[in-house]
Amino acid sequence: MKKGDKRGISATIATILIILITVAAIGIIWGLVIPMIRDSASYGGYDADLIIETEGGYTYFDSDKGVACVQVRRLSEGSNLSRIDVLFVYNGTTLEDRGNFSGEEIPQTNEAKTKCFNLTIYSDGVGGYDAPDSIKILPIYLDGAGEVEGEVISTVGGDGSGDDSYSSGNFPDGGSADPIGTKVCEGGCDDGNDCTDDVCLEGVCSYSNKAEGDSCSSGGECYEGTCYTELLRSCATLSVENGKYLLRQLVYGDSGTCFSIEADGIDFDLGGNSVYGPNDQTGIGVSINADDVEIHNAGVTNPSGGGSGGIVYFNYGIAIGAETSGGVIRDVRACDSQNGYDISCGNNGEGYSGEGNNFDPAKTSACDNSWPRLDKRQYAPCVAPV
Repeated sequence: MKKGDKRGISATIATILIILITVAAIGIIWGLVIPMIRDSASYGGYDADLIIETEGGYTYFDSDKGVACVQVRRLSEGSNLSRIDVLFVYNGTTLEDRGNFSGEEIPQTNEAKTKCFNLTIYSDGVGGYDAPDSIKILPIYLDGAGEVEGEVISTVGGDGSGDDSYSSGNFPDGGSADPIGTKVCEGGCDDGNDCTDDVCLEGVCSYSNKAEGDSCSSGGECYEGTCYTELLRSCATLSVENGKYLLRQLVYGDSGTCFSIEADGIDFDLGGNSVYGPNDQTGIGVSINADDVEIHNAGVTNPSGGGSGGIVYFNYGIAIGAETSGGVIRDVRACDSQNGYDISCGNNGEGYSGEGNNFDPAKTSACDNSWPRLDKRQYAPCVAPV
């Protein structure tokens, strides 16, 4: 360069530098300035600190009147709080219909307020009302464009224990409770089944099975929505007329009788389980000493023979008593009674029928006469277990 030659940067380089400076400025504004503006504007108001208060007994459910009362406490000021929505959850589903605290119902800082909600459309089907699984509160805020939902900030469950659970209570006669929901189930939802919870949700009946072992009104036990006279887990005498029994596990018998059926009309469902006799093949697996008995679902049966498990390794797998009648044996594998009979029929036993069974024809004692319908259509022979 000659002395006195003062050249500047090229126009292209200048343009590139301007673009880079502009991009950097935008990044600074986006990362620093906008958050500062947002925090100082309405967005900064979405910070209401609210809880559902469970101490003192003001948050509760009255199952007789179908009323849920909720006490909400406000711990800090926040701003822009428009209302507080109250959500009720049944069977894992949040109801579309909500309750709310609005206007003067909204508590001030360090204040608690209580409001009650009428949930009588959610009947338990037996004269009372089902409590919600849980209750939640959701703050609703105001900004320049309208209302904005916050996030659920407090939830209490309905088991009645612990700091995060609500309890049962008594809603006062003549008290005020806002109705929740408008859809009803015409005719109610009670299906007459003691082993299901029957609930009306949003105008639709919902049914769910009660827990295994819950009591039925008949004094029995629930399993998968059915009421059984007894859930069996060991050898037993079945003695309730028209009783319904379910075997819940594999059972090992001894040299005596494992299951003795002593009353008419009993239904004995072995639940796909097996009954094993002692190693010396003595004793009786199931003894039928009554009329109109049904035994079914023992082991795995196979129309072409085979199968596995069942009533096995006894001297008599099934012993049908003399002068009994009207029984049904279906889907039962009674095999491997090496010293005696898979099935034995006493004199004059008649009117029995069967379907889908596995018996060994050579080990059915007197059944061709006293069980006239025992033929190839009703059983297949036992073969080696599969």
